[in-house]
Amino acid sequence: MSRPYSLHSNVLCSNFGALVTPALRCIASTSLSRMFTYRIVAAFTLAAWLLAPTVASSQAIVTDVLDAADEDDPFDAAIDVRYEFSSYSSLLVREQPCYQGSDADCPSGSTVLLRRELKAERTIHRMVISPRIGLYRDLELSADLPIVLLDQTNLDFASGVTPQNSTVYRENQPNSSLFTVPFNGTQRSGFGDMRIGLKYSPLNFQRDETEPTWVLGFYYTAPTGKLKTATSDGVGEGIHTIELYTTISRRATSWLEPYFNFHGAFRFPASETLFEDRGLTQTLVSPGNSLGIQLGTEFIPWEDNTSDARLEFDLGFRADYHFEGREYTQLFEALGNSACNSNPDCLLTTYTRELKDNPAQTLQLGHTDGITDVEQYGIYSTWIGLHYQPVRYFQLGAKFMYSRQTAHYITNSDPGKDLDGNGPVQEDGTEGNEYSPVYLEGIDSPAGDPASAPNATRFRAQNADSFHVMVHLTGKF
Repeated sequence: MSRPYSLHSNVLCSNFGALVTPALRCIASTSLSRMFTYRIVAAFTLAAWLLAPTVASSQAIVTDVLDAADEDDPFDAAIDVRYEFSSYSSLLVREQPCYQGSDADCPSGSTVLLRRELKAERTIHRMVISPRIGLYRDLELSADLPIVLLDQTNLDFASGVTPQNSTVYRENQPNSSLFTVPFNGTQRSGFGDMRIGLKYSPLNFQRDETEPTWVLGFYYTAPTGKLKTATSDGVGEGIHTIELYTTISRRATSWLEPYFNFHGAFRFPASETLFEDRGLTQTLVSPGNSLGIQLGTEFIPWEDNTSDARLEFDLGFRADYHFEGREYTQLFEALGNSACNSNPDCLLTTYTRELKDNPAQTLQLGHTDGITDVEQYGIYSTWIGLHYQPVRYFQLGAKFMYSRQTAHYITNSDPGKDLDGNGPVQEDGTEGNEYSPVYLEGIDSPAGDPASAPNATRFRAQNADSFHVMVHLTGKF
């Protein structure tokens, strides 16, 4: 919603003068010293600046809602075109049991070490076209149409790791190597998963200056992109995502507008997906849901109400909590394309339940598609943005964001479910095989007794950083 207002600093000054002039005349006529009079004037000026109502020609970007059916503005629409670049990097470590008396690294007692293995890097370039239209007063419909130009994940040895000491890739040992390192993933591109949004502002500062601007929003992401598999170049994730959020902002002064946001995302497998429900003993099926908050402030150092032009800076912080679930991870493509999948003598990527059911391997065994169970984790982000609107109908901007993930396990499937209540998961329980159909003993098993599975150690992502750059152009109608 856009309404030009002429009230700004001049109005504040005139209102202030009308308010305090009688008081100043009274003070000046007394025997108070001139210095004390100046102090009184300064105090009144500061109080008036802090407490006076603020009128602005615009509202914060995060609470901006297009509308329609206003008498002076019957129709609003906009189209936004933006380029987004994202760079992700992380260190992948692996659990390794260390036993007193057999390992020099643990003289004080048996423990579990985290061994450096891989460094992962992912690069994404994409364009997003976002048409927006006002449906009614403070009610907006929008869509995000993503075009992925490049999405690629690459893996290499971490510092100090070689084919001679790696537990992932062992030179000339195909039966005990998960996959080849370095691993260069597919250069993916194409139309992604489209997002449709609806937002409504029940309170609007521009309609009532005594109220903040409050926005309620909803997004639905549809699985419109070609499904991403380890052997395809698709970029679609095969899930339905529903996002709900609420944002509130308030002009504290003519140049400052803080805001707060609370949001959540809920994800469900689509009909064509890698997130399959394979049976009763599977503990996780869907990707993890998330909840988060966002705090920020927009600074408006310059604003021209006559032409509806302005310059804004946006500083903010965001924290998100992701619940456990099955995910595309840094290891997705490498595991899904592992040479073990076609090597009957390498069982590292073979589902454990199938091995228990068919130990002689007389039947075709199932191998991982690359999707793994992921532990819960947090993401913390901060950013700085710039928005410049030289005229009412055109805006350009840029944003830089840095994010950090908390350390978490990315191969973390439960062995299964104890269906008969007789203790640990068993292959021959009274209720049948209790192992999960997606459990991989070779990578999901916590470090423990080396006699059971000496290489069965989980992977953990650490030092996971990401950098995001976005530039956009917006035309308004």
